[in-house]
Amino acid sequence: MNAHNTDFETTLARALEFHRAGQNETAAHYYARAICQRPDQPTAFSLLPLASSRLSIELAIRYGRRSVRIEPSSSTYRTNLANQLTQINSSVQAQQQYCLAVILDPALADSYYNFAVMLATRGEFRQALTLYQRCLAIKPNWLQAKSNLAFVLLALDRYQEAWPLYETRFLHHDYRSGLEQDLPFPHWDGRESLSGKRILLWAEQGLGDAIQFCRFAINLVGQGNVEVGLLVRAPLAELMKSISPALRIHINIPTANEYDLHFPLMSLARVANAQIDAIPFSKSAYLYSTKTLKEKWSGLIPQRKTALVGIVWKSGAVSKITGRSVELETFSRLSNLDIQFVCLQKEISHEENALIESLTNFFIPVGTQADLADTAAITDQLDLVISVDTSVAHLSAAMGKLTWVLLPKVADWRWSTNRVDSAWYPNVTLFRQERQGDWSGLLDRVHRQLTKIF
Repeated sequence: MNAHNTDFETTLARALEFHRAGQNETAAHYYARAICQRPDQPTAFSLLPLASSRLSIELAIRYGRRSVRIEPSSSTYRTNLANQLTQINSSVQAQQQYCLAVILDPALADSYYNFAVMLATRGEFRQALTLYQRCLAIKPNWLQAKSNLAFVLLALDRYQEAWPLYETRFLHHDYRSGLEQDLPFPHWDGRESLSGKRILLWAEQGLGDAIQFCRFAINLVGQGNVEVGLLVRAPLAELMKSISPALRIHINIPTANEYDLHFPLMSLARVANAQIDAIPFSKSAYLYSTKTLKEKWSGLIPQRKTALVGIVWKSGAVSKITGRSVELETFSRLSNLDIQFVCLQKEISHEENALIESLTNFFIPVGTQADLADTAAITDQLDLVISVDTSVAHLSAAMGKLTWVLLPKVADWRWSTNRVDSAWYPNVTLFRQERQGDWSGLLDRVHRQLTKIF
């Protein structure tokens, strides 16, 4: 072995060592050096884009293509190239590379996994399901693959298979907020009888999730001989009191002597074995506004001249999910209708506020919506709510209000894949993008539908 080869192997070994240790930029430095030493070797070309955050996607793809030209029989190199191609939405080329990867090495779980991720992102859930299953047949303990499979099954309305896998969310270190560890009572196993017990349910995710899943707390309260509490974020507290006078609402962790057990709210769906055609309260309202708040807001929203329609055009600032929001300017194409639009949006920018002021039939309610109980009181006085996928959509739907939900082409699992109604709520109509990102075409359909009913 000559010195040139020895230097290359030493450099590549150091790069791999730093990469495994999570020192990615240092690893990238050594991969780059290895490329200079042996530009005929594929490994550094394939792995440098994985290590470096500074590399442009164009150069990453060029390196990925170089690696598969040098070693075309490598399933790993083709998978890495496919992953890079998905970043520029070159899904056809990515799919070609994934297909070659699984043909070249049918035992490489990574190829099936990454192929499935791409297909699920495109809404091709049935194909993604098959690939996740193949991945887990090879690598049965792959946590992220199990969690992703749960979401695919939920999107396909296969709830019975999905709920047990959905529990894997608690095994992700970046999911656990520490709340469960702070609760001073043991975790209910979901099987032990609750007769004579006191149990605290806790809302673990967003406001909309809590609204959607609190229906299962109602069923638990209805069993009798069990005391049920619900721990929620402050904006939900007053609203949740409308569920049942027997349900105790908390915004702070109760003391150790107040409850015997605790349980995550969303896991009640698994305990109840909720199925797509038998979801509790899917045909009736279960959240309500109070008379006092309705009277408060009745004078703070526009006096009825025509139909009153509530609108929400963007998801909350804390949402990590992209692609749900519509530009208000796009939404404003509804302004030529003889309808009064009431803005239920919480966060409104200066630019949006200026646009609203220029539209004669768009209104922001006078006064502060302290929480979702205020929003419920306003909603109760409207004829219709049109909202993107956010907590207000869930609120309006849970109140039984006529609700139109505006969805991206590939929507969250709870809205299924092809339905125009909701399996979870009554009086809901779903408007889906026909092309990813095309809100204009969707709002045109909304416009036409509004002209038919008002």
